[in-house]
Amino acid sequence: MPKSASSEEKKGLPGVTQAALFGLCPRCHGRTLFDAPASIAYRCKACGLEFAQFERGSRASSLITFAVAAVMITFALVADSSVQLPFWLMGSAAVVVTIATTLLALRFFKTMLLMARYERSLEQKDHEQ
Repeated sequence: MPKSASSEEKKGLPGVTQAALFGLCPRCHGRTLFDAPASIAYRCKACGLEFAQFERGSRASSLITFAVAAVMITFALVADSSVQLPFWLMGSAAVVVTIATTLLALRFFKTMLLMARYERSLEQKDHEQ
């Protein structure tokens, strides 16, 4: 059974973790997926793929942010009761870790959704042909 061009494109997709960490475009694998640390670019600067058609908004991103905040608050309370560092040190460490964790979670979540929608569009093109 011959493979179509779209299934060949889909075969070469980078992993979600790799794409989220490095901001890889699903089509050309260029590092053009993000404009800011957690903001999807409008289009790929290398191949011209419009990411805006695959991103449907950021409503679900607030759920990710709330979940990360709940986990980080729990972690900070447990760490404070067991280690008992000075307040200024614990506060500054909690701020840095919370920001980094939230940005990584948002990058991963947005990349996962965008890649799933991109794969679905490739499958729809495959079915239409």
